[in-house]
Parts: sequence; C-alpha cells; structure tokens
Amino acid sequence: MDTYVVFKINGQKYCVNILTIKEICSNKETTFLPNTPSFIEGIINLRGEVLSIINLSKKLGIVSSTSFQEQKILVVIIDELLLGFLVDEVIGIIHTPSENIDNKPKMLENEENFISGIIKSGDEMIISIDLEHILNKEELSSVEQLNKEQAI
Repeated sequence: MDTYVVFKINGQKYCVNILTIKEICSNKETTFLPNTPSFIEGIINLRGEVLSIINLSKKLGIVSSTSFQEQKILVVIIDELLLGFLVDEVIGIIHTPSENIDNKPKMLENEENFISGIIKSGDEMIISIDLEHILNKEELSSVEQLNKEQAI
C-alpha cells in the first residue's frame, strides 16, 4: 500500500508520494528575484532557511485558478536542496494498493520523466508526479545557486 498527498492545480488532481514531502505550509510573502525563470516565484524565509518557491502550475504550463495568497506550499528536499512547490489546494492523502497504479501512458515515455504513473481512485484518475524529476539538471542547478546567493 502506497500513500500519496493529493493536490489540485486548476481543478485537476495530482499527487506525490508522501515520502517526498517534508511539510506542507500556507503560502507566505515571497521575495521576487529578477532574471529568474518564470516558474520561480521567488524565495521565502522558512524558519531561518532560504526556500525557493517553484510555481508548479507554471512549470506544468497550466493556468492556476486560485489566488496566490490561497495557494499552499509543498516543501521537499531534492539532492539536499530545500524547495517549495506552489499548488492551488491540498486535498489530503490517499492510500492505494500497487495494483491501482498504472505506469505512465506510452505516449509520454519519451517526454519528461516527472510523471511517475496514473493512480485509479474510484472513478477518477490522479496523475502521480515525481517532484525529484520535475526540474532538469540545469534548472535544479540554477535554483541551488539562487538559494546559496540569498543565504549570504
């Protein structure tokens, strides 16, 4: 049985494995950083740690349907780097047996590898996202550099 955190972006449900989530927090005032990719909203101070905020809807090319102040932050650690992913709404958690998880569709196999599968929950399907692969190596390196520069 696997456990996932379910969230929405523009009404569509997505999920991530709960083991990748360090915490979930309300959106905070973000400090904008110029000359950064459009999906980086800026940085916040999370209990003394500089946290880059990545707008998951912008990264996925989806228009958010929720105001910035109402969005939630999924805090994760990727390659020892603390990151926050902005989502419209956190629904809750689901427990699902492995047989309810399908591999990603064949048409996506040559695409970015951040879609880890499709979870069947009742009559609906939820896209499972691997946040560790949502950023490519160059993007991850840029975010890491931003965090280092801002921590000085």
